[in-house]
Amino acid sequence: MTPESLAPPVNYAPPPEAFPPAPRKVRMRWPKQWSSLIPLAFIAGFMLVGVATFFLWLGPKLLMYAAIDIGTTAPAEITDKVKLGTRGAKYKIFFTFHADGVAQSAQVYVHLDTYEEYKVGDPITVRYLNLAPHWSMSIDGPHTSRSWFDLCHALCILAWNAAIYGIAGFLFLAWRVSRNLVRFGTPTLGRVTNKQIAHSKLGNYLVTYTFRALDGADREARMHVDQRAYEALAIGQEITVLYNPDNPLSNVIYRCGEFDVLTSDDKAL
Repeated sequence: MTPESLAPPVNYAPPPEAFPPAPRKVRMRWPKQWSSLIPLAFIAGFMLVGVATFFLWLGPKLLMYAAIDIGTTAPAEITDKVKLGTRGAKYKIFFTFHADGVAQSAQVYVHLDTYEEYKVGDPITVRYLNLAPHWSMSIDGPHTSRSWFDLCHALCILAWNAAIYGIAGFLFLAWRVSRNLVRFGTPTLGRVTNKQIAHSKLGNYLVTYTFRALDGADREARMHVDQRAYEALAIGQEITVLYNPDNPLSNVIYRCGEFDVLTSDDKAL
């Protein structure tokens, strides 16, 4: 016998009068709290990638653009130049300069015309910001910094971060709506009217139910549930539903939601 078979049957219809008045104290259910954290962990990872990309690429680029406009100038000398790749080749120039008396070695990607114009040993002029000379430096020359590639790359980074933070905001809003529905929602009795397996391998189990709102109207709703709840619920079975009186379309089968209501002694209802 499994631990699940030894557990007492779940009461899917706790009486509405047993719910404390709103706002209620709630707690995320186990193991639903972990299943909710899995997508958040992925989102957090993508957010870290976006932030790291900003600081490792876009951040120095912004410093470089600022140096071009308001930076300090210093003489420099080209120490090497390299062509990277064949098709869609990139061109890099290496140089040294002094910032506040400290020798700095740096490199910068340039366009082909700049690469061909300068030779090893040629003097050039460097622009940099005193607060971060290595990260902000650029050289005076045609087509060295402000390019369409930089603009496209910057837009891609900004679009990535906007998308990820938008998804994170949407998930947080959905979590908050779900939590507030249990904290402030009105409890009422309902009844299961239909069950459907949309995709068993993906765990897509749907339960259709009805409940009566305060205005006396019967409302019909559907909810995705886990396999255990789907198998336990029967058509015609009574259930407890929490709903928003101002928007009855916002509702949840209490036992199938992500939160438990806590009583005065901090026990789950």
